Amino acid sequence: LSRASAGLSPPEAVRAQTETYKDTQDIVTQWLNEQCEFSGEARQRGDTDFDTSRRDLYRAWKIWCRGGDHDHGTEKSFKVDMDARANAFGYEGAKVGPRDARKRGYRGIRIKDSINGGFDV
Repeated sequence: LSRASAGLSPPEAVRAQTETYKDTQDIVTQWLNEQCEFSGEARQRGDTDFDTSRRDLYRAWKIWCRGGDHDHGTEKSFKVDMDARANAFGYEGAKVGPRDARKRGYRGIRIKDSINGGFDV
């Protein structure tokens, strides 16, 4: 009767498997985990090593999607996806770059060097 009153919550093993499945289907999260580095400390210090323009991230995202035959969507949909994951990964939306040439981007995230080195991002 307690399971019925709790809305027939699935057992923990089922919930864990469901989360694992969701993670494998979420290609933006997969890309972030594989292709990016994060530093909440750098973000708090204002360290520009972890400042990346949204356009540079989107270009890297498109390259990765094309390699895996994924739909990269629009730059606008990418922004929505990135904003939705900011808290979980510890980055934040910010104006980045030199004062005279600020761009919209994120503080606390950068593309891994090994990825950046081979592509014109």
